[in-house]
Amino acid sequence: MNGDTSYEIAHRLGSGSGPRVSIEATIFLVLAVYFVGAAIAYGILADEDAGTVMLALTAVFSAVIGVLLVRHPPPRRGERVPELQDEGPAEEGMYLPQASFWPLPVGWGLVLTVGGLALGIWVLIPGLLLTIRGVIGFMAQSRLRT
Repeated sequence: MNGDTSYEIAHRLGSGSGPRVSIEATIFLVLAVYFVGAAIAYGILADEDAGTVMLALTAVFSAVIGVLLVRHPPPRRGERVPELQDEGPAEEGMYLPQASFWPLPVGWGLVLTVGGLALGIWVLIPGLLLTIRGVIGFMAQSRLRT
């Protein structure tokens, strides 16, 4: 234990016969359990629905990330990552440009659209128009493959 890094200690602890769960997955799964308990306690003690729903959603999102990390663990330092094999020409599928301006107006438009649901049509219409324009621009750029 003298001078061991946390990675070496965790590796030694996780070297049992069962499947090895990454530290990241464990953190997110523990957070999910914590937020479930916090949501239950908050719902009983505070008698307020919005906070309870937000804590419950935080638990769900933490659990989703934790399960994803359990199913697809990240590569560890020192592990060999399997190299991609060249299987000939790439098949035609969805093409995404390397750098694009268009996700920015799509994001702004979606924020305005969601805000418009609460604030009114005077925010909703510009949000929808900006979102549509951003999607059209992104599709046009993808079609040009620039």
